[in-house]
Amino acid sequence: MLEFLAPDLPDHGRQLLLKVFQAHKEHTGQSISLICHNWLQYRRELVNVCIHHSGGDIAEVGSTWLSSMVSMNCLRPFSVQELQDLGGRESFFGPLWQDITVADGHKTWGLPFRADARVIFYWEDLLEAAQVDPQTAFNSFEAMQSAFEMLRMHNIIPWVVVTQVDNHDSVYNLSSWIHRAGGAFLSSSGKATAFATSQAMDGAQAYFDLYRYMPQNGHPLDDDAALGAFARREVAATMGGPWLLNFLRNHKVTDAAFKHLKIALPPGPSFVGGTVLVVFQHAGAIVALGDLLKMLYEPQFLSSYCLGSGLLPVQKDMWTETYLQSDPNLHVFREAIAHGTSLPDTPYWGMVEDRLTVAIGDIWRGIYSAPGHLQPDALRGLIMNHLEPVARRLDLTLGD
Repeated sequence: MLEFLAPDLPDHGRQLLLKVFQAHKEHTGQSISLICHNWLQYRRELVNVCIHHSGGDIAEVGSTWLSSMVSMNCLRPFSVQELQDLGGRESFFGPLWQDITVADGHKTWGLPFRADARVIFYWEDLLEAAQVDPQTAFNSFEAMQSAFEMLRMHNIIPWVVVTQVDNHDSVYNLSSWIHRAGGAFLSSSGKATAFATSQAMDGAQAYFDLYRYMPQNGHPLDDDAALGAFARREVAATMGGPWLLNFLRNHKVTDAAFKHLKIALPPGPSFVGGTVLVVFQHAGAIVALGDLLKMLYEPQFLSSYCLGSGLLPVQKDMWTETYLQSDPNLHVFREAIAHGTSLPDTPYWGMVEDRLTVAIGDIWRGIYSAPGHLQPDALRGLIMNHLEPVARRLDLTLGD
C-alpha cells in the first residue's frame, strides 16, 4: 500500500481525495492510504521522512519547502512524459514555478497542485461611506495612505494585518511592498540577503508605516484577532489568501455582508505560493503514476478540491468562464496568480523565512511598545535595527 501525505484537509477535501484513490485502486489494484498532518507539525514530519527514507510515498507539500527537500536528496524528479501528459509547464501559471525550479533546472522535482495568492480584502460599503474609490485605493503606497486617511476621518479603522511573532504570513504580506519598491529578499545569486538594502527598506518602511491605521489595542495580533476584526467589519481592509473566504464563512459573515466583500491587488506583485506534489525516492513501485496524476489534475476534481480547501486551481484551462462566474472576485485572483511573484528557490529559504518571521514580529513589538507614534526616521531606524543583524548572520551561511 502506498502512503499519500497531506496537510490538514476539511472533510470535503478528504472525501474527494479518497474517491480518486479508490478509482486508482479499481484501475490498477494498488491501494493508497491518506495520512494528514496538522500544518504546524507537517514540516517536521516531512523532514523525518527525508532523513529516514521511510514513512510516505507521495506528498502534497508547501511550495516554499521544496528547495530544502531537494537539497536533502530525498525526492525523485517527475519524468518529462509525466509532465507533458499534464500539458507541460506552459499549462500552469508561470509564477507557480518560480520557487520550485531548484537545483538542476531541467528536472521537475514538484508539480504545482493548489495555488495561494496574497490580495487585499475590503468592505466596499465602508470605503464608499468614506468617499474612497475602491478602484484606486490600493494602487500605490501613496494611494493607500490617502484612502486610509479618509477612512480614519470617518471613524473607520482602515487596516489590520497579523503582528504575531511566529506567523509566516507576515513575510508573504511584506513581499508585495518590498518588490514594489524595487527590492528583494535575496540577491539574484541567492548567496546574499537583499532585504536590508535601501530599496527593500523603502518597501518595508511603507508596509510598517501602515500601523498608524491599525487597531491600537490587542497586540500582538494572531490570525483570529486580526482576521476576526475584519470578519466583524470593525476594520475596512486586510491582507489574505483565498482561504480567507472560508474563514469569513466560518465566522458567520452574513450573505448581506458578503455582498460588500471585494478584493484588490496589493500595490506590488502578489505573493504566489501554494502546494506542490512530490514523490519520495524511497517510494515503492507506483503502478501507473501517470494515470494517478491525470486523475488528480482532472479539472472537475481539482477545482472542487481547491474550492473546499480555500486555495485555487493551478492550470490555466481550469479557469473557465463558468468557473470565473461562480465568484465575482475570482478574476482578481487569476490576475494575482498570473502576474505575481514567488519566493526565492534557494535551499536555505526555509531558514531565511524563519529568521525573517521572528524579526518582523520583533519590529511590530517595537512599534507598539514605543511611546506615541514613531516619526519616519525613528521607524526606519527600528526596522534597520532588527533586519540588518539578521541579514549579516544569514550572509555568513548563504555565502558558504
